[in-house]
Amino acid sequence: MNSTVDKALCLPTNLKILLVDDGCGSLSRIHRLLSDSGFSNFELNCVTTAVAAVNNFRENAHDVCLVDSVPGGFEDFLAHAKTVACEIPM
Repeated sequence: MNSTVDKALCLPTNLKILLVDDGCGSLSRIHRLLSDSGFSNFELNCVTTAVAAVNNFRENAHDVCLVDSVPGGFEDFLAHAKTVACEIPM
């Protein structure tokens, strides 16, 4: 995991989130929901293709991956993720 953890609350102090969305149309809504939750220490990045997501998985730079929609379907997306031994929670 890339974030540091506040041991008193057991919460990451800077959560790095990868959003996979075929058009990144959900980016502003996800950002607003996270901000409204009171959790303000996050970095939200968006990719629009499975290839771009897999490239991010190789870098292991995110703590969690939110999948809204991907071209080709979720099963194909997971198959791509497994090719790089992705361990990021989705």
